[in-house]
Amino acid sequence: MAFQVESLKNELTSFSEHLKNELSPSLEEDRALIEDGFQLYKKRPVYDIQGNDEFISCVVLDPSPERVRLDLDFPTFSTCTCGRNHWCSHQIAAFFSVLKEMYPVSMWLEEWKETTSPQAKKKKPIEIPGVSYARDLLNASIRAGDDGPENWGKRVEVAYQTLNWDYVRKNPYILESQIQKLHHQLMKKSPIEQEWRPLYQLFISLHLFLLTTKDCEQASESSQHLHNVSSSALFFLIEEGDEALAQLSSCAAPFAFDRYIQALKGECQKLIDGNSTETNYLFKRIEFYRMIWTDFFKREQWRKTELKRLESKVQSNDFLGTLAYMHQLFLLNKLDKFAELAYSLPSVFLQFFNFWIHYALVQKKYEHASILIEIISEKVQDFLRSLDDEYEKGRFARWLIHAVDQDWISNHQPELYEKLLTAMLPYSFYSLNQHLLVSQQLKKWAELQLWAELELSELEHMGLKEVTKISPELVLPIYIHGIQFLLDQRNRDSYKKCVKYLKKVRTIYRKMKKLDHWNHYFDFILQNTKRLRAFHEECRKGKLLDE
Repeated sequence: MAFQVESLKNELTSFSEHLKNELSPSLEEDRALIEDGFQLYKKRPVYDIQGNDEFISCVVLDPSPERVRLDLDFPTFSTCTCGRNHWCSHQIAAFFSVLKEMYPVSMWLEEWKETTSPQAKKKKPIEIPGVSYARDLLNASIRAGDDGPENWGKRVEVAYQTLNWDYVRKNPYILESQIQKLHHQLMKKSPIEQEWRPLYQLFISLHLFLLTTKDCEQASESSQHLHNVSSSALFFLIEEGDEALAQLSSCAAPFAFDRYIQALKGECQKLIDGNSTETNYLFKRIEFYRMIWTDFFKREQWRKTELKRLESKVQSNDFLGTLAYMHQLFLLNKLDKFAELAYSLPSVFLQFFNFWIHYALVQKKYEHASILIEIISEKVQDFLRSLDDEYEKGRFARWLIHAVDQDWISNHQPELYEKLLTAMLPYSFYSLNQHLLVSQQLKKWAELQLWAELELSELEHMGLKEVTKISPELVLPIYIHGIQFLLDQRNRDSYKKCVKYLKKVRTIYRKMKKLDHWNHYFDFILQNTKRLRAFHEECRKGKLLDE
């Protein structure tokens, strides 16, 4: 044997379980199939056995040679040159020939006879007019050599049926690993031609995404945990799609892609047909939609046609449809209509602006970026007020500040940047503080510090020392306000800090040649703290009263 069967124990075990579930000992047809396969295995030699962890191939004499290929990833895809749909005796004989290397065939037969297969409890599809197994339709198409988008879709659907959703709902954390496994197995079936591989990757990623999202959205309220942890699985599929789009967008699409592109357009429409209220799914759906229309569907006529199709969704206030419509306006450079619609929408739409901001800045479409930031600046206060969680408010502000190209906007649109940061206070305080320092807007910087009411010890790390050297007159109100705050604390430690900052105030007045103002201020302090003996004692220790 050209390989070690022991290394395939897990794969063969899985294949074996699939056979037990597919074939029922209570059905005469299945019993005959297993018996014929067993007799063939006992009487006829099986030779030229080859394989790996994906498949096993061999030749079975009956009496003419038949080439069998057992697919270990997807048993449904197993084939035989005899041309019989479903399972055939040659495949069963091949399975037994490999199984004997690690497990007694007779014992397997005994176990199978005791199996109560779910298939035994219902009629075979062949008995129901017009109904067939999906695997039969798939195999028939593949063998006919017509591996088109329809068959790609069937392939994904058949693979997806192996996902046990009852188990996933009980253990949501396995969803990501299961989806990754399905994707990996499907990619093994990708076309041989290199130029077709990214198109296939995009297709199966999108198709799996739609199937997974639909099942997640339909989960009951008791499956809230599933909603929370499904992001990683969906994000994995989006990343796979993005990887494929990067390759597809770097070269011209051949004419042979046309029917597949048409099919993808239909799948893309399904992305914005979701009616879930879960923000997680809304984000992922529109993200995938915008990626494909931005990087792959680039023809202007396609986008105009899609824009026209989406008009009805805007009129009916469809959330995802409106976002998709805005995206087409954005791509077609209809910025006036984009802005008009954006200003008319509720502020909740702002959380979906990240894609457009990133795209505009990466593509150096600064006119687009300026319009987006202007819209956000006008509506962001309402949006932040709509959020109940302070952490969520801070996270949104941090995301937005990070998303904006700070070097570009501070150099080319400083007023707009300042407007944006001011609108997001207090969550943008540190960024606005730095911007005002760098742009030398020291008066506004001082006003910001008085508004924030931070302790002087904190302000020393935020530019207070630097501004004191440049414009000492601007920081006097800050020091005076901070000293009064410390006096109100009424404890020895705060009094010591008061003395430290009073000395700095005295130094500032001295440099300004206004010591009389200092004397007047300090007398006022002493007069208002006559009963604070500890404070006066600290002033004497600091030699403020000796001078």
